[in-house]
Amino acid sequence: MRVRSASYWGWNEEAAAKITNPTLILIGEQDGLLPGTVSLYGDLTGLSNKAIVRMECATHFAVWEASQYKFMQEASLEWLNESTYLGKSMGEFKVGYGGVGID
Repeated sequence: MRVRSASYWGWNEEAAAKITNPTLILIGEQDGLLPGTVSLYGDLTGLSNKAIVRMECATHFAVWEASQYKFMQEASLEWLNESTYLGKSMGEFKVGYGGVGID
């Protein structure tokens, strides 16, 4: 795994509203980008299926952290195969250490 290169130039509410592909967002609770990511999720208005999963015990580098990387792989696999997370095509979720669900 590697970090992708990112450019946020031109990314705004209008651009987000044009996204039509099913979108899964995984974000660590200790990631400094959390507020912007939550906003992005709200701006994805053109989707019939989108999900955001907030992960406790995770930072911006969650793919390398022992607490969440396996969970991220499993969640991504389900999303890529079924366009669902826990069998649901839309929603906001929160997981604890190791991807254990939190009510």
